[in-house]
Amino acid sequence: MRALGHERFGLIGHDRGAAVALRLVLDHPSAVTRVAFLDGLPISEHLKRADARFATAWWHWFFFAQPQIPERVINADPDAWYRGDPQKMGVENHEEWRAATRNPDVVRAMLEDYRAGLTIDREHEEADYAWARGSTAPFWSCGR
Repeated sequence: MRALGHERFGLIGHDRGAAVALRLVLDHPSAVTRVAFLDGLPISEHLKRADARFATAWWHWFFFAQPQIPERVINADPDAWYRGDPQKMGVENHEEWRAATRNPDVVRAMLEDYRAGLTIDREHEEADYAWARGSTAPFWSCGR
């Protein structure tokens, strides 16, 4: 954002982007004037609440976090794994998306996001929460 000329800015994160927004707020709180997290909880909160229902609905988190296995499954037939509609996406967008999902480096990058979420990202969140416990800052008092 600084490269774009913004020293301070508002931020919205949706789904996986909510985790990115959270990390940005935690690492650079003075840069963010306000933040909205849409359809997302911190990964550490998801994992604290994980039960059989969660594991059944969100099984892909745990599958994607496995080393090497998901790459082999997905890259064996990416068209069967990913579904996209050229009518809804637009033909040009669909072609670009389809090329990306057939690229093993792109697939690995997507999977690494899940791997990080269940390891280092969770560890960093929990460390930040432990440090901030008892803080009177509005961000830290939400739901804690």
